[in-house]
Amino acid sequence: MDFCISFAEFFTLVPVISQVWFLVFTSGLLKLQVSYEPSAIMAFSHKQWLCTFLHDLFQSLGSISLFSIFILILVFWADILKKYFEPGAKRNKPMATFQSLVICLILIEIANCSFFLWGFYSSEGMILANASLLAIVSIVCVWQITTFSNQFRTVLKTLGAINQVSTESQVKRIVWITVTGNIFFVMRAFMETWFAAILIISYQSKYAYLKLFFVFVHEKINVSCLSCF
Repeated sequence: MDFCISFAEFFTLVPVISQVWFLVFTSGLLKLQVSYEPSAIMAFSHKQWLCTFLHDLFQSLGSISLFSIFILILVFWADILKKYFEPGAKRNKPMATFQSLVICLILIEIANCSFFLWGFYSSEGMILANASLLAIVSIVCVWQITTFSNQFRTVLKTLGAINQVSTESQVKRIVWITVTGNIFFVMRAFMETWFAAILIISYQSKYAYLKLFFVFVHEKINVSCLSCF
């Protein structure tokens, strides 16, 4: 019963976050500047800093919620496969493992938000950190989905041969989940990596890389250069 409640609460939370994001940013409660080009806004130093911060925060939470659906599937796949490939090994509770992984992602997001609020880097740095995190998670998910899918098909075919029953429908279902997940994560990894690379190249071309991540160091360098003249 505890597992069913946790499972239901999780899948209830996913659309709730999406709906909150939609209502807040489309109902006029917060007026955002409509632009597809990220702008370097420091916390507490611009009239739009709060809107920018909340926009990036809700986008990140929405992405983490969407990724969590596939992470939950992978956790249960890993638990099932461990029973067949490591029969004597101790098995952890899948929901406990899933919660640990999601909490880890949330803690990384909290750290990212804290760095922005402390002025360690600008809103562009926050966007770059989120893009890098999602790209890494996407690549890991592609690797795990592919690995577990191959192992699952091996198990199903072996069980089918032993029991002399057809497992073709189960194999097709696993293949469908694998293809769908890999398409999503490959596209997401490509887009996030491409976006992060464009940001880094843009910062380097404008000599603003240090200003993005280490604002205080950049300011000290400027002061030193001015004192030389």
